[in-house]
Amino acid sequence: MNLCDIMPRITFFICIMLLIVFSLGCIDSDKSPVSSNNDDDSSLPILGNQFNLKVDQTITVKPDNIIVKFLSVTGDSRCPSDVVCVWAGQVSILINVTKNGENLGDITLTLGVSNPDLAVKNVSGYNVKVVAVNPYPISTHKIEPSEYIVTLIVSKS
Repeated sequence: MNLCDIMPRITFFICIMLLIVFSLGCIDSDKSPVSSNNDDDSSLPILGNQFNLKVDQTITVKPDNIIVKFLSVTGDSRCPSDVVCVWAGQVSILINVTKNGENLGDITLTLGVSNPDLAVKNVSGYNVKVVAVNPYPISTHKIEPSEYIVTLIVSKS
């Protein structure tokens, strides 16, 4: 048996191995930031508990069925973590709140300002508060809208 007889088999074997490796690399995990697989109930969408949302994601907060949708980040002037700034900056988000089919409106919440009251809004007897906006900026990476994840709390006022 000479090398010319073996080459087609070796090439076929290499192609199959590459196909398997690339196929495994394309397996996508669940990327839902709303619920985590740990035993910490703080991520459940229940009144008074923190929960996470991505842009254009909607969640229903139980037991009062408050529907919250993260619409967008309207401004992000936070100082990148790898830069020294005179001002820490701020980040503002826009969310929509609905209850029992009634649109209670879009609200803007802002973190990082000297007035912490801008991080909380009262909507029809419920306080909606932004706790965190991630990722935190770094100077070498532009944050795409789809990368943002907010941490919110909805509670009765």
